[in-house]
Amino acid sequence: MNVKAGLTFCRHLGYRAMWQAKKHAPEICLAIGGIAGVGCLVTACRSTLKMEPILEHHNKVLKETKEIIEKQPDKFTPTQQKRMVAGVYASTAIQLGKLYAQCTQHHVWISRPQQQKCHSVRSPCCCRTQNPGVRGRSYAA
Repeated sequence: MNVKAGLTFCRHLGYRAMWQAKKHAPEICLAIGGIAGVGCLVTACRSTLKMEPILEHHNKVLKETKEIIEKQPDKFTPTQQKRMVAGVYASTAIQLGKLYAQCTQHHVWISRPQQQKCHSVRSPCCCRTQNPGVRGRSYAA
């Protein structure tokens, strides 16, 4: 068997494999989508189990906020009262978002950047005073 015949044979196998892949592409995509869906479902169920302490903390803080508003109604305007309660809900929404964002962690890059070396040795800079990240930015855990 010479080289040309070997290359022709390999090319034929490649074309045949591509033709089969194109022919069965809907089934392949359906299977991959099903597997990914089950994986995401399992991860979401695991995250739901971690949700109870967050909701308990939310209820405690919301109750304290409403008690403060009730004890001192003349100190806060109605707009400030609404903003205080909305702040509690927003904080809880962010915590729950972080919890469920782990479901897509393998598909989307959700992590803090690696710590970089300080660009200034003589004076303290943002690299030393803030969390790891790019100059001037801080990344919450």
